[in-house]
Amino acid sequence: MRRILLPVFSTVLVCMLVFAVGRIAFAQEKSTSPSAWTVSVVQGNAEFRAGSSAAWRPLFVATKIGPGAQIRTKKSTNLTLVRGGDSITVSPYSLMEVPALSGAGRSDIIQTLGVLLYKIKGAVPDN
Repeated sequence: MRRILLPVFSTVLVCMLVFAVGRIAFAQEKSTSPSAWTVSVVQGNAEFRAGSSAAWRPLFVATKIGPGAQIRTKKSTNLTLVRGGDSITVSPYSLMEVPALSGAGRSDIIQTLGVLLYKIKGAVPDN
């Protein structure tokens, strides 16, 4: 009986390792996306989800937020997202989405609820 279980156990272990390595590689590829924002500050309880049907998960400093992700803040919560020289400060009771890059490297932000403070380094003022 033990001789049969050892190969089965070994096969299951190898499959688990292959799956884990694949997930790590996918996460690194996703987090290095030029359209990804990084959480630099979190004060309070903020959450994000990868898409509109995904489960909400807690946000932590250094979390990468990619295209399609939604962020929401709760009572007494502030957070700051950074990308390059740009930053977005998200106030309490806010809901926002980071859509995919749109033309010429520009990224829009969809603000559904709350207050966001934008600091865009490359912005050109209107004349």
